[in-house]
Amino acid sequence: MNVLHILRRQLFATALAAACGIAAANPSVVAVSQMNNVQFGVIDLTPSDGQTAGFIINGSEAGVGRHLVDRSPGGMEWHDRHAIVRGMSESAFYTSGPSFAGYSYDQAGIMRADIAAYDNLAVRGEAGASVFRNYTVTIAPHSVLTVRGDASTSIARTDVGSRDSLGYVYANALIRTWEGTVTSFHHLVETSADSGEESWSENFYLMFANPTDSDAKVLVDTYVAASGTIVSSIPEPSAYAMLAAGLMLMGALRRQSC
Repeated sequence: MNVLHILRRQLFATALAAACGIAAANPSVVAVSQMNNVQFGVIDLTPSDGQTAGFIINGSEAGVGRHLVDRSPGGMEWHDRHAIVRGMSESAFYTSGPSFAGYSYDQAGIMRADIAAYDNLAVRGEAGASVFRNYTVTIAPHSVLTVRGDASTSIARTDVGSRDSLGYVYANALIRTWEGTVTSFHHLVETSADSGEESWSENFYLMFANPTDSDAKVLVDTYVAASGTIVSSIPEPSAYAMLAAGLMLMGALRRQSC
């Protein structure tokens, strides 16, 4: 077996690998954002004053949103945003091929946003979902309101090294007065060209003190969201250029051997 024959075999294997690499580089984003086990507590600022520390949850509201935009020929768009009826749990998804956008919410305190955006959505195709639950709370005098819970996110892209897909995951909890935010926790991950897979989780803990002799009213907001967008479903020109160069060189070597 001469050197040219060996070289041709190696070049063919390289070209085949490049072609497979182009096929495997289809852009996609898969993301999840979740919050659960949200609990309220209280700390007595002045235990010796004989006044009981405490809080009252006056009310709460919850809402969900999801959208899926399929921009392929014949594709459709779906959008939904609505409030959750008190005392109800709900889970719903839009799907288009392997892509989807959906949410899960239950009264036990689980909030979850799930999306998967694959290249079947075509360029500028999108998938997004979000869930929120907000509370109105009255804090007794000389009391500290505590809010704790578990939050987690994960996001993965197949097209590492390019910007053919973009996405983000977000989880947020805060205590605020009507004048503005007092204390908050948030986690945001936005993808870049070098983003692959990233997972994160945290037990958050927030506090708000009412040192006055009167009741204090605050708002407690919790929120999760996930999103993905297909920016381009066409491989980079450099990938095709490398493949073409290899095939041309193979042709030249074949002519020389003949």
